[in-house]
Amino acid sequence: MDNVEERLRGLKNADDVRRFLDEVCEPWGGVSKLDVVTDKWGNLTCFVDLVVAENTTRFYSVIKGTSYGNSFVFRIPAKES
Repeated sequence: MDNVEERLRGLKNADDVRRFLDEVCEPWGGVSKLDVVTDKWGNLTCFVDLVVAENTTRFYSVIKGTSYGNSFVFRIPAKES
């Protein structure tokens, strides 16, 4: 996969994140739930549940993040002007 961190920085909203995750997670069964929270600075915090929860650990090899409950969580910083 090409530079994931660079691709993440270009995402601006939940629709962008969903399209990206659908592509990245397709080999693992896809995404069952996505919640995206935007803070006042434009940073996105993404909570992702995969269709096959056991595949969540594979996310760590693709995207830097952590676990929260049953979700994989990662942050996308706002683009600097």
